[in-house]
Amino acid sequence: EALTHFRPLATQANDGLAQARLGAIYAYGLGIEQDREEGIRWLRTAIDQDEASARIELAQLLYTGPESFRDYPEALRILTVAAEERNNYTHEAEYRLGLMHGEGVAMPVDTAQVWYWLERAAADSFGRPHSGALHLLGYLHMQAGEYRQAAERAEGAARLGATESLVNLALIFASPENEFQDLVESFKWLIIASARLEEGEQKEQVRGYMDELFAQLSADEEAEGRERARRWRAEHGFRQ
Repeated sequence: EALTHFRPLATQANDGLAQARLGAIYAYGLGIEQDREEGIRWLRTAIDQDEASARIELAQLLYTGPESFRDYPEALRILTVAAEERNNYTHEAEYRLGLMHGEGVAMPVDTAQVWYWLERAAADSFGRPHSGALHLLGYLHMQAGEYRQAAERAEGAARLGATESLVNLALIFASPENEFQDLVESFKWLIIASARLEEGEQKEQVRGYMDELFAQLSADEEAEGRERARRWRAEHGFRQ
């Protein structure tokens, strides 16, 4: 059905977005037999139409696809071009460049470039910040013992729906190495995380953290943590 919808737009109307969608359908075999070569051909056609989403899709295929399709230098080049454009996909390109420089697959790890691209992706200067970039920056600051910056970045990601950042916030405020350690604040973030997580290993882990805090908090502190969680969710539009 999607193929029937997008093919006339891609072939007759020369619509770049339709060409990008058609490329993804072929490349990933969405409802049809997979044909990566045909997918790449349509994605390149869409790029010729300046369709920004096609750059992201093609770079991903060239970076993570089967070995015969991989072209790390080309993936890097495409993302770098996409990162310098100003559209809804700019922050996604910046975020992926940060990942590439940190994974050490396409090139040696370059920590300075990781920070540079993630900071750009997390900026509020063009479109909304990238939640994944904010989450990773929070994690990197936490690993460096920079807890204030870690909390700021992690909460920014949490506001955008990054559930893993809620857990990181709980760990940040529970850390005895944190100069502004606050177990009530940690409990608050665990309550919010527990409500957001699906059943599974991570939710069980959060419950374990909560049990540990229960033993350290007074009844008044527990009530304060629950009230803080209620206020935060109400303020940022999350269901109670």
